[in-house]
Amino acid sequence: MILQVSSIGGELPGPLQAVYHGTKAFVTSFTEAIREEVKGHNIKITALLPGVTDTDFFRKADMERSKLVAEGARARPTPPKWPATATKPCSPAKTRSSPAL
Repeated sequence: MILQVSSIGGELPGPLQAVYHGTKAFVTSFTEAIREEVKGHNIKITALLPGVTDTDFFRKADMERSKLVAEGARARPTPPKWPATATKPCSPAKTRSSPAL
């Protein structure tokens, strides 16, 4: 199994965060493309799309002006159950895993 870490941020535009959102969109798109390429070879590929988490990421990335941060949309730190949840194989029709906060 291959688990690519993307972000829910790759699903929408991110003013003041264009590079971050763009690269996460690429990771998701790339994951879906290579998943199709290896179909039939018993290789499972999933994109994990976590949401906003309450970590030091925004301060270190100088993104504290972000709308999500300003509006207080950050969740508690990533729950320890995420890695186990994310690595469960998705159904053939599902290419993304976005665990609920």
